[in-house]
Amino acid sequence: MIKAALLAGALGLAVLPASAQAAEGGNWYLGGFFGPSWAEDADVDVSPPILTDVEVSWDNPGWGGGAALGYDWGHFRLEGEASYRTYDGDEISGTVVGLEDPLSVSGSLDGDLSVLALMVNGAVDFQLAPWFTPYVGAGAGWAFSDIDLNGTGGDDNGFAWQAFVGTAVRLDGVGRWHMTADYRYFNVDSIEFSDGGADIETDHTSHDIMLGLRYVFGVTPPAPAPAPVAAPAPAPAPAPKDYVVYFGFDEDTLTPQAQATVAEVARAIRAGNVVNVRVVGHTDTVGSMSYNQGLSERRARAVRQGLIAEGVSETSINTEGRSFREPAKETGPGVREPLNRRATISF
Repeated sequence: MIKAALLAGALGLAVLPASAQAAEGGNWYLGGFFGPSWAEDADVDVSPPILTDVEVSWDNPGWGGGAALGYDWGHFRLEGEASYRTYDGDEISGTVVGLEDPLSVSGSLDGDLSVLALMVNGAVDFQLAPWFTPYVGAGAGWAFSDIDLNGTGGDDNGFAWQAFVGTAVRLDGVGRWHMTADYRYFNVDSIEFSDGGADIETDHTSHDIMLGLRYVFGVTPPAPAPAPVAAPAPAPAPAPKDYVVYFGFDEDTLTPQAQATVAEVARAIRAGNVVNVRVVGHTDTVGSMSYNQGLSERRARAVRQGLIAEGVSETSINTEGRSFREPAKETGPGVREPLNRRATISF
């Protein structure tokens, strides 16, 4: 049921429109997490059989935590993770072997379980807004388990896997710091040890709610927009015919500097009685063509609304978006170039 729910969640997010999936990328990150962990009851096999149908339960919730170092390509992340989970014993029950009539016995479990896991995880991000990014993922690795069942115990190591779903919320305007919250399904298929002449085998499955922080390396604030250069022109003709308005990364709102540029352009348009103004939005190369097409159109519309607010007739303004097809500065894909995050105004 848990596996099916996680898979359904991943498939549901995967069909989101491409415009909702643009994500920042191309950076290393370091994260930590901590939270409660609920261990499922576990069957225990004992050989030679002293008891049968043995089951142990743990005093839930226990706790868990860990750290991860990874690389973010934009939509996909790959990370190495070290995590630790621990639980106190609650109850142990079973059926005594060798009696004519079955005799069920139970009692408190004076013991504990701890699991150290080294995992490699892959995660897919779905950026729904610049500050809000749900994700789904899975991982596999090796677990080192230490268990004590009323004085009988041992340690073992073996294969472990997990699946998770959660979200990251950006905490600053640049994107260095993110708060994370996720649900994790963690499983160790087999824990085997020998003690007192008995061979014992069990397993471990847990359900975790983890809160954490993630720091992204190499993120820098957007460069300040260059001040517009206005060449002198005889009145009443408008000053320069071409203007550039710059935007922040993945933003479509006018900065104070951009608003000043728009106000200057509006004065020139009104002074020259201009009746045909063209606004073209552009983007850098981070994200898909379709997402950036929408972003470039929104940037053009933001400039248009700014001109109208400054007294320019709305019927004289035409807008269009060019995504990243016409960069001011040529770059490769996935490059956050401030000079390309712009809208041009011509008349």
